[in-house]
Amino acid sequence: MEAPGAGGCNRVVFSSNRIRNGSIAPSHSKHSGLFPSSLCQLYEFVGDGAERVQIIFSEFRLPSQLGPTECGDTDILMVYYIVNEREELVETLCGDTLPKPILSDGPRLLLELRSSYNNTENKGFTGDFFFLTSANIICNYFFHGGPKDFVRLRFTYFDIEGIRPCDEDTASDYVEFSNFVTRDRKYDIYCGKWRELVVRSDGRFFRITMTSNDRLDGTGFRAIYTFETVPNEPTERTEVASIGKVTTTAATSTASRMCGLYCSNCSHFIVLY
Repeated sequence: MEAPGAGGCNRVVFSSNRIRNGSIAPSHSKHSGLFPSSLCQLYEFVGDGAERVQIIFSEFRLPSQLGPTECGDTDILMVYYIVNEREELVETLCGDTLPKPILSDGPRLLLELRSSYNNTENKGFTGDFFFLTSANIICNYFFHGGPKDFVRLRFTYFDIEGIRPCDEDTASDYVEFSNFVTRDRKYDIYCGKWRELVVRSDGRFFRITMTSNDRLDGTGFRAIYTFETVPNEPTERTEVASIGKVTTTAATSTASRMCGLYCSNCSHFIVLY
């Protein structure tokens, strides 16, 4: 994979010091409504400090000849995180299905559009960008499994700044778990630092909500999620966390789908299937 911009790409830079939100789209021909087959365009977003960059697509038409999930040698949109001045490719987008919102893991984000396939159906994309801050933000994750699925989450890192019992009186940031869209009394509200925390849903639907205010700053959380097709008998065990003891549930995963999940004072809405 070539470095971003290799081969003479046009570059447009958006800085949060000058603009807080706006729209992006490739340049189209006035006659055909299509963009050139040899187009290479870079969109670079530069935030400040703890800001994050969010991209929400309103139109996306980059059809692939290989199918809806394989891009191959076609028109593609590549998403890069910029970490320590190095670009890390995190996702390649194509097809005609509207992608889920993109959220950077830091103050900078890079999108690269490469057009090499002359297709009369390729209209490109239209996206709105926003520079977000960590103050007063609610971050929701919704998990939707199959009819017989259960959701299991194992937190490998958890640092949500707060003081137990993590309620409004303590002005804490916190994470809430629920088997419903509304509040679930089965689960406590979590804040502080936890080690190897494991949470499991009762059924096919599960929700995680992280609430962050403008008083305290943590570094967020990282978790691995699995969809289990067969419920397993849980084994209760006690883990020692940095703020005391927490009882977690251990179960053997039977899922074939596993991904990394990360939220660091973010603001976005994700539906996972």
